[in-house]
Amino acid sequence: FLLKGSTISLIMGLLFGGISSALGYSAYQKYFSNQSDQSEIMYGLSLSAILAIVMYIRWSKAAKFMPAGMVSVLSMVMSLFYIYRIVNPSLPIDIHG
Repeated sequence: FLLKGSTISLIMGLLFGGISSALGYSAYQKYFSNQSDQSEIMYGLSLSAILAIVMYIRWSKAAKFMPAGMVSVLSMVMSLFYIYRIVNPSLPIDIHG
């Protein structure tokens, strides 16, 4: 943002980051209260897959790894993690009772 002065990039980065943080916090709270966090996982998967696709397109056009390639790879890794969580749902073990 600072080098190019792209306000849209700043807004979209804050939007995706804010939504991802909110979903992560909600899933964290549900996990420790023994509730299912499947809806957060599905929304997170959707968000990270969209981001991976968009940034991969930007990476292939620019042919430079930073920053689009890095974001694309990290988003793909997060998408794989979300898929893993969908296939292997887990709730914490109740250590208090």
